[in-house]
Amino acid sequence: MKKFFIWFGIIVLVLIGLRFAIGPKKAKKEITLSNPVVKTSVLSKTDYSITMDYFGNVKGIHDAYALSQVPGRFVKYLVKEGDFVRKDQPIAEIDRDVVGMEFKPAVVKSPVSGTVGNLSFAKGDMVTPQKPVATVANLSRVRVIVSVPDKDIEHFKKGMEAIITSDVIPGKKWIGYVNRVPSVVNPMTSTGLLEIVVKNPDKSLRSGFVVNVNIEIEKLHSVFVVNDEVVRKTSEGDFVFVKRGNKAKRIQIDIVYSGKGKAVISGVTEGDTLITNGMEILRDGEEVTEVGGRS
Repeated sequence: MKKFFIWFGIIVLVLIGLRFAIGPKKAKKEITLSNPVVKTSVLSKTDYSITMDYFGNVKGIHDAYALSQVPGRFVKYLVKEGDFVRKDQPIAEIDRDVVGMEFKPAVVKSPVSGTVGNLSFAKGDMVTPQKPVATVANLSRVRVIVSVPDKDIEHFKKGMEAIITSDVIPGKKWIGYVNRVPSVVNPMTSTGLLEIVVKNPDKSLRSGFVVNVNIEIEKLHSVFVVNDEVVRKTSEGDFVFVKRGNKAKRIQIDIVYSGKGKAVISGVTEGDTLITNGMEILRDGEEVTEVGGRS
């Protein structure tokens, strides 16, 4: 019996020790939800250019084709692409390739004075009088031919300015003007050919180049321009959030233009504090916390 009380006392002491070691139960930490965090910018009016971008192909104003007078096998070129040649200057040689007969190589001459391009034959290729051996063009002015979708044609007018750039010659640009607006549309591709004339005094643009074409089709003055992502689009209409005091205010807007990641909008007021980040989960009238500098 004595042993029982001894063991009972030991167990009680152990339990008391564990109680003090663990300590009292901690109260559950109260969780509070903070206000949504947002970034903002102040709305102000600006001018905005609506532009369209295309690829275009460079051609001479008057491309002339150097043709062989006889069929045969291509031997060699006597000039390099980009060389300036005079009218009747030899530019290539052709082997007549007649069985049982020998001829001196036939010479292909330039039909006009200009810059040589499109040297696409290799030794041994078959040449016919119908297939151009080279192109010769006056490149002081060039044409840029642009294939535009039929839905875009209505935006273009003769005389519109076009900015031309080339990945081959980075950092340089040329100014051209629309010379011809498509009057017919290819029914297979639903496109028409827009022609732009470009001054090219240093002849750096050559026939066959593929270039980038940027054309301003409209200039909007004193408008609000925002990143397209800040506009929330719903079945009930389009809206943005602005910050009034410490609350988010939902503002119904109209989209005047949208493209290239930008939206021109109306319905807001100059000086409004536009919420530009964090607006995805906002509710009208909800308190918000602004962080970071205004963009």
